[in-house]
Amino acid sequence: MDDGRICPPAVRGQMAMFPAPYRLLEHHAVLLRSRFQGDLERLRPLVNEVQTEHRLSRTWRVSAMDALILALAARDAAGQDLVDAAILDALPRQPSGVSAVLNKAGFAGP
Repeated sequence: MDDGRICPPAVRGQMAMFPAPYRLLEHHAVLLRSRFQGDLERLRPLVNEVQTEHRLSRTWRVSAMDALILALAARDAAGQDLVDAAILDALPRQPSGVSAVLNKAGFAGP
């Protein structure tokens, strides 16, 4: 199920006159999961790698996947190709290691 009202994608590369205020809630990740199946399949092994490297819990993995969904949704809503720091700061909970996963995947912006 994809709720198109939550972070609708913008035209890539189009500059916004005003940066969008991000109001991302944890339950939005569930509503957006189907939109990012391809990206999630690519990110899952990297999440598992970071989890193993840092000896993080199974709960961390679930939180990290939800945070990644929200970050990707905000990236698309901003019309960007990469996830920038402002998006990460807007996440309701940013489990440690999420930026490492985005860096490994080549999704992290400046």
